[in-house]
Amino acid sequence: MNRTQINLQNMHLVVVEYLNNNQTIVVSNPLVLEAANALKPVVASITATSLQRQSIDRRGYTASKNNALDNLFSIAADACLKARPYARKIKDAVLLKAIDHNFSDLHDTADNKGIALCNGIVAALQPHLSALQPYKVTQATLTEISNAITAATPKAAERDVVNAASIKGTADLHDLFKQAKAALLELDELIEGQLSDTHKDFVDTYFITRRIIDTKGGGGSKVEEGKK
Repeated sequence: MNRTQINLQNMHLVVVEYLNNNQTIVVSNPLVLEAANALKPVVASITATSLQRQSIDRRGYTASKNNALDNLFSIAADACLKARPYARKIKDAVLLKAIDHNFSDLHDTADNKGIALCNGIVAALQPHLSALQPYKVTQATLTEISNAITAATPKAAERDVVNAASIKGTADLHDLFKQAKAALLELDELIEGQLSDTHKDFVDTYFITRRIIDTKGGGGSKVEEGKK
């Protein structure tokens, strides 16, 4: 969650705790009780979703993916460097185009495109292996590139799955905060309208709990979201 969401959720938790601590007053009015009970599971869901998102560590997947791709692009770029003089010598424009890549070219492309280019490098060099022996490009070279492709491909896929899960968690939180806001606004109106005459101190303190404490810096500034 971002700082604004953390501030909101802290307020939600304080409100829920206050309602729980004053359950006798809350249950005295069926409308207030119903609204309070509608809010509580939404707040609990926000907490659960936040904890789930925190358990998704994209950095580990991203670092692993980057290492695998960097290794692949380094090996492939080295093979291209060694093979290009041969392609120029035989004036094979198709071969030269397929292997005209350095590490930066491969690294700066999208993951899937970089892997596809490496597959193309292997395919382009394979028919010329016997002639490429003096240039230190051998079957072992192509096998090494192929193995690196195999290692890098699932890493990129895993990273994409983890990112998708994180994006879903963000969308879920957004919807939950909208639900919490609507539930709180209804609760505000019911508490003010139904309990002000009989439980004024409870109502006043309730709206104090509805203040959002801005946790940024040491100023402790307060922003009111409630009606009062």
